[in-house]
Amino acid sequence: MLVNDLFRELDEMRRSFDSLFNGYSDSYTRGTDYPLVNVHEKENEYHIEALLPGVNPNEVSITFENGILSIAGEKKNDRDDKYNYLRNERSFGGFNKQLKIKTSIDHTSIKASYKDGVLNIVLMKAENAKPIKIKVN
Repeated sequence: MLVNDLFRELDEMRRSFDSLFNGYSDSYTRGTDYPLVNVHEKENEYHIEALLPGVNPNEVSITFENGILSIAGEKKNDRDDKYNYLRNERSFGGFNKQLKIKTSIDHTSIKASYKDGVLNIVLMKAENAKPIKIKVN
């Protein structure tokens, strides 16, 4: 049984490797891998930058519930079927990226903007989550 699993894994790896050099592959977004994001923290807030080139920002859904920030939508397939593609690496399809935020967030201050294919989201920390300075006597 173990040998069969090993051969199956090797065959999948070979097919994946071959597809890199064959030229053509139908590409689609994988729901949790897309979009790629950067998250950085400041003293009072978090900044999330999600790469969404070619996505209409009006068709992106952003929700925050129970400490989970979700970015969902769909990247349309802009491939023109009248061509015989030799390589197609541009992804398309639905996506739903979820990020766990472990700090309390002020729900009323969440802001989102979109410019040049980048979605920017700012999450303000709730007052009880902000660091406090303690004076030593």
